[in-house]
Amino acid sequence: MTDQTDSRNFEMDQAPTVIYRATQPGHAHLLKSLLEEYNIAARLSGESIHATDYVGQSSEVEVWVSSSDAEVARRIALSFERHILAAPSELVDISLLGEDKWDETDTEPSHWEEWPTCPACGTRRMTMCPICHTAGGDFPLADHQEGDFDEDAPSDLEIHLLCEICDEPFSPRFCRLCTNCEHDFGSGSEPQTANDHELTPRILIISIVLLAIAIGGMWYFSVVLGS
Repeated sequence: MTDQTDSRNFEMDQAPTVIYRATQPGHAHLLKSLLEEYNIAARLSGESIHATDYVGQSSEVEVWVSSSDAEVARRIALSFERHILAAPSELVDISLLGEDKWDETDTEPSHWEEWPTCPACGTRRMTMCPICHTAGGDFPLADHQEGDFDEDAPSDLEIHLLCEICDEPFSPRFCRLCTNCEHDFGSGSEPQTANDHELTPRILIISIVLLAIAIGGMWYFSVVLGS
């Protein structure tokens, strides 16, 4: 016995569109929660009540959204595949993302050749994404920019980097101290630790959903193996 959402009864302002097909129901539920965080209503169809029909055999689940939200939803699904599941060829029907949504250029972003380095030890200066607070010294360029970085340049000439965790572009603000030898550059942001930042709502929601999936999976297999 299955619980399915028929596309003809899909209560949305516009015709529903399939933007994602997953072989694991838990992945579809996780994407649905992520879409709802962006105020995009999503429904699941073809979903079995149980996580799997048989041990080791997965059920395919489709994620439907309104056609007016389809473009944005596809981009979110693509980001979901890259940064959360990291296995697009196995878990998603790539054709649903559109011909220009997945190609080799998407997986090989351009890197900034003139990244500022420490004059004392040569280590790249550390910067941090202001959106999700991911720190690093190897963010790729946003929109394939090239050129020298000038802290005094007008804002329209600033370098913009792309955070590969939250997919948001940002203008880098580098740490004042070198993370390797503590050389003082004289300007820049003060070093911060992970405790300086609270959990973002997105991270909290994803953590809760992943925990629920893990608990549900353990419960299901305990029932199957115990029967």
